Amino acid sequence: MEYIVEALKYKYREYLAYTLVMGVCWLIDNLVFAVLVNVISVGAAVFIARITGALAGFVCHGKYTFNVDVDGLKTLLSAFKYVAVWLFAYWLVISSVDFFATNTDVNIVLAKMITECFVVPLNFILMKYIVFADRK
Repeated sequence: MEYIVEALKYKYREYLAYTLVMGVCWLIDNLVFAVLVNVISVGAAVFIARITGALAGFVCHGKYTFNVDVDGLKTLLSAFKYVAVWLFAYWLVISSVDFFATNTDVNIVLAKMITECFVVPLNFILMKYIVFADRK
């Protein structure tokens, strides 16, 4: 049984690391959003929250999740890819939160958290196979 657990840990290490890093970034993102949403517009609150999480995410996912160097031209290319994925996720989140806010009675903070449950796995796939794929 211990061998199976160790094999699974090795096989799914990237996703486990991604989940841990993303969890920290997600928590930061949602805390920033919850603080700002009553002070500024929903769009601005989501934007600032996502930037905060994205900055930590790019460095930490590169270093801890996908074990790549964080210097050189490949990092610049990965940064551009990361921004493209981030912009797509941003659009997806803001569109979904706006949908919840205008069409349901769901609390807006809860609506963002629900949306993130779908965006997180999608981001892992995009980061693994697009952003950091050529860095291994």
